[in-house]
Amino acid sequence: MVPDGPLWHCNFELLLTQKDASNNPAALSYLLKDYAISYANSANVLFGLGKTNSTLKKQQECLAFSFSDTTTIDTKTMSLATLRDTKIDLPGTRKEIKAIADIINGQYYFGSQAIEANFKKNAGNYTILHLALHGEVDNEQPENSKLLFTKSKDSVEDSYLYSHELFALDIPAELTVLSACNTGSGKITKGEGIISLGTAFQYAGTKSLVLSSWEISDSTTPELMKNFYTNLKTGMNKAKALQQAKLQYLTTANINRTQPFYWGGFYLVGDTTPIPFENNTTWYWGIGIAILGILFFGMRWLFKRKRRSKFVETLNV
Repeated sequence: MVPDGPLWHCNFELLLTQKDASNNPAALSYLLKDYAISYANSANVLFGLGKTNSTLKKQQECLAFSFSDTTTIDTKTMSLATLRDTKIDLPGTRKEIKAIADIINGQYYFGSQAIEANFKKNAGNYTILHLALHGEVDNEQPENSKLLFTKSKDSVEDSYLYSHELFALDIPAELTVLSACNTGSGKITKGEGIISLGTAFQYAGTKSLVLSSWEISDSTTPELMKNFYTNLKTGMNKAKALQQAKLQYLTTANINRTQPFYWGGFYLVGDTTPIPFENNTTWYWGIGIAILGILFFGMRWLFKRKRRSKFVETLNV
């Protein structure tokens, strides 16, 4: 879907397909329940302006960052595999990353290492970028919209990743999730759609993005993201994975957190094709080999049984 003008302020999946009498937000007839909706700023951005990644080396799965306003946390990086084994109930954005650590592997920067320099150094080497940060939108000058990383003593970087910096970077990710407030908001420009932080990532080469239309909820976002990444890992396309993540959330959410504010703010922009996880391929090959093995031994057993039956018949004669 390519909205025009003020239609960018309309979240189409929240439109109702009929007049509902229910007072339960989860039971309403959202368009979401019938369609997996994705968006594009313009045909140019979707098909022509992103940098290609056909010549890149093999990418790792996920690079994740969580914001911290303190430097007292351990000053190391942590792999998602290691994070998966921790017993600590991590607060805030780290809790969100922990929710996806059971699903995909990669590298996680937190605390004093979740800095801008580490992002710029590594962003081009991963299939998925997940940035659970703070975001600030400048509607008048979109190039000054920015993501906030942990403050550091770096004399080169200032801990603010501005939109105008992204235009000079090469970020050929299959998917970037900007899990911060208002990352999909911005200035609406004729012919270009909405100019947001997400637009800058698209120009840097990212194929698709999950963005937010408003301030996201810290209490519900971890569950949404866990559902989303679980669906991606099973082979769903990105739009379907996000649609189903929201529907799954509605089936289990507390009645006081079923209003669209808690789950409806995220939307997908760009390419919707599934992400070819390496583990998915291995899994499919494993199933194929197992099926062939069953068929082989099954046919062999039937053949032996048939020969035995003929032998018995010969003896009886």
